[in-house]
Amino acid sequence: MADVFIGYARLDRETIEKLASAIEAAGYSVWWDRQIIAGAEFSRDIERELQAARAVIIAWSRHANASPWVKDEAAVARDQAKLVPVSLDLEPPPMGFRQYQAIDFSRWKGQPGGPAVDDLLRALQARMSGIEPEPVATVASPQATRSRKYPVVAAGIVLLGLIAGLAVFRINDAPEQAPQTVNSQDPVGAAAAVDYAAVSEPRITVAPIKVRDDDAELSNLAAALGEDIASGLSRFSYLLVAAQAADGSAAEPRARYVLEGSLRRSGATLRLTTQLLDLKSGEQIWGETFDRAFDPAILLDTQDDLTDHVVSSVADPYGALMRHLCSGVAMMAPEQMTPYQTILRFFIYRQRIGAEDHLATRNALEHGVRTDPGNADIRAGLAELYTEEYKHDYNRLPDSLDRALATARRAVDMEPDNAYANFVLAEVHYFRQDLGAFRAAADRAIALNPRDSDAMAMIGIMMGYGGDWVRSVELTTRAMALNPNHPGWYRFNTFFNEYRQGNYEKALAIAQRINMPDYFADPYVRAITYAQLGRTREAEQALDEFRALWPGIDLGALKDQHLNKWMFAQPELIEQVVDGLRKAGLD
Repeated sequence: MADVFIGYARLDRETIEKLASAIEAAGYSVWWDRQIIAGAEFSRDIERELQAARAVIIAWSRHANASPWVKDEAAVARDQAKLVPVSLDLEPPPMGFRQYQAIDFSRWKGQPGGPAVDDLLRALQARMSGIEPEPVATVASPQATRSRKYPVVAAGIVLLGLIAGLAVFRINDAPEQAPQTVNSQDPVGAAAAVDYAAVSEPRITVAPIKVRDDDAELSNLAAALGEDIASGLSRFSYLLVAAQAADGSAAEPRARYVLEGSLRRSGATLRLTTQLLDLKSGEQIWGETFDRAFDPAILLDTQDDLTDHVVSSVADPYGALMRHLCSGVAMMAPEQMTPYQTILRFFIYRQRIGAEDHLATRNALEHGVRTDPGNADIRAGLAELYTEEYKHDYNRLPDSLDRALATARRAVDMEPDNAYANFVLAEVHYFRQDLGAFRAAADRAIALNPRDSDAMAMIGIMMGYGGDWVRSVELTTRAMALNPNHPGWYRFNTFFNEYRQGNYEKALAIAQRINMPDYFADPYVRAITYAQLGRTREAEQALDEFRALWPGIDLGALKDQHLNKWMFAQPELIEQVVDGLRKAGLD
């Protein structure tokens, strides 16, 4: 067994090879080389070496931050009080690891010695001996840049942070508990216990999918499907996907949720049965059975289809997992929320949409930014709330779109591969009427996470209002198929596509399924459709509902405050909506 285990991303292999050589030259044995197939579980030898190592170096980088497997290794090291983090490129680590100060290797050129290597060797010695070393005299170089999310500081401070005590801010995924601090006198004992509240993003484990009977073909499909589901879940920046051993035992003891599944076939029918379990309470919070035709010729298509439905049903903002996590958060005051709970508050707003929820959520997210200024997810949500000030006229403050653009750009700058941040940036560009920038950011957001139905539906709506109705309907139709439990606003785009073509009966059938009684657009789309169909009494009733939600509204105000913002590229559609409202009785 080796003294030191190095966790890293495969794209950083060249740097890690030089780092391992430098450590070995100092007399330590190092285990670092691993053969991992994307999406696979921890192999037994990796887990064995990780557990046996006296110190674990985690080499954070842009690539490592996106790897669920590196995060899992870091979590094991953290919980066993043997984590020694280094930073290869000054990119911030994932939430849950930012409180651990990293040794700066961003300017290291691979030489065997130097300040960074010396600092690392002292940190390793301290970790293995338990004896606090003499403070290092060197200070941060004047040219050193501060990380956007977490500090990379002088070695003396690093060692003090590693050895003297860790004041760990815990982002709580259990809404009823407040942020906690690790006992600085006993960091090892404090970290050893399994405490779900100490986790930042909720951790979900994808268990190996079981196969009924001895079916080699299904066994291969089950393995591939499990890998795809784990990979799909990891695209959601607000989740952590924990690995699980091949025998089904949890390789990450801090995972709160486990997604289980089984495959079987009967004749030409393939059945996948799934369930999502909360390991904290023992309850099943979601389950579904998916039947598909079993045809080896289209097996990859079937695999993709099943992955789509499982991942979106569990992980997107309207999925079962997020709804479960959001329970109880809406009743909390912003100052009581952990940073992660402010993200959950944002998802609650997305599920409900209204002026009161908007104000509470904006306050929560602004509190979250003050508490955790390097969190890209919080900044993306806040940029969205600033955009909502403009597009819905909710709790509007000056320069809404300027604030939204600056905040969204900051989020993307922090995490260029954050799909939701790119989506919010696309939305800001749209409402600033920059359709070229909108389409570029929208395409990137979808490419980064093609299973986020929330982002896809909203991008689809804006695509339609921007003039591309074919692409628009394609996206919103896919979004609704990804998550059948989607909110009613997903349907606005298909509604207006039928309405603009004069297909009023089809439009009405869609409008009647929107079912958002607290959102003013729900009754007004019914009012205009009833009016165009000559159903005057029903149009007047729907218009009364609309007026109750937007007191004092008239046609001029509706155009200025709503239609011209959303449909600026569709003047004919604006006039068609105004015509319907006028026929319904709005002056």
